[in-house]
Amino acid sequence: MKKKQSHFCALFTKTLYSDEWKALSKSEMLLYIYIKAGRNGINHNKISLSYSALKEIMNRSTFARSLKGLIQKGWVEKTFQGGLMQSSSKYRLTLQYDKVLKK
Repeated sequence: MKKKQSHFCALFTKTLYSDEWKALSKSEMLLYIYIKAGRNGINHNKISLSYSALKEIMNRSTFARSLKGLIQKGWVEKTFQGGLMQSSSKYRLTLQYDKVLKK
């Protein structure tokens, strides 16, 4: 029987000590980690993360403000706008500042 393996979310020190990372708020840092953790190698442009997945960690306004900040600062792009009755919004990591995944 094949074991199910968990994937990891790498944040190397080059990213962690960069000026761009330090310019993020603590909630933006946390949200970025959760968005990045949703990347599985084949869903790069379709990473899904809804507020309900993080409601135990941050409130709705913090989630919205942090997501807006990540988008404005160039860490994440929204690739699909979800809605109440539709599927959730989809995001993609820009890899502009992430020193690990940069091509």
